[in-house]
Amino acid sequence: MGVKIIYFLRIPRSFSKFIRVLETIFDDLGIFFLIFVLILFIFAVPLLILEKSSTFATDPMFPGKGVQLFKSLVNVYLSGMGEYGNFLEAAERMSSFEKWFFQAYFVLMTAVIQIVMLNLIIGITGMTFENVVN
Repeated sequence: MGVKIIYFLRIPRSFSKFIRVLETIFDDLGIFFLIFVLILFIFAVPLLILEKSSTFATDPMFPGKGVQLFKSLVNVYLSGMGEYGNFLEAAERMSSFEKWFFQAYFVLMTAVIQIVMLNLIIGITGMTFENVVN
C-alpha cells in the first residue's frame, strides 16, 4: 500500500524528482548495509574472544551459551548507536591489562562505527542525489 502511494506522488511534477531521489538512495544503501553488517562482525568476533576470557560473559539479558555471538553483535550494534552501558560495566570488572586493551578496542570500535559509517552514509546519499539531479 505504501509503495503505491509513493508512485502516486510521482504524478505531480514537483514531487517526481524527490521520489526518484528517494528510490535511488534506498537502492544505493544496500552497499552501506552490507559494509555495516561486515563491520559489526569484524568487531563482534574479538569481543566474543575477550568475553570468553573475562567476567563480561555473565549477562542476565543473554543467559544461554549458544547465543554468545549474537550477544556480541548486539553489544557492538548498541555501542554504535550510543549505548555504552554494557561496555563500561564490563571494563570495571577486568584486570588492568584487559581493561587497557578493552578501552583501546572500545575507542577504535566507536570511532569506526559512528564516525566512519556516518560519513559513508552521507557520502552515498550525496553522490546519489547528485547523480539523480544531473
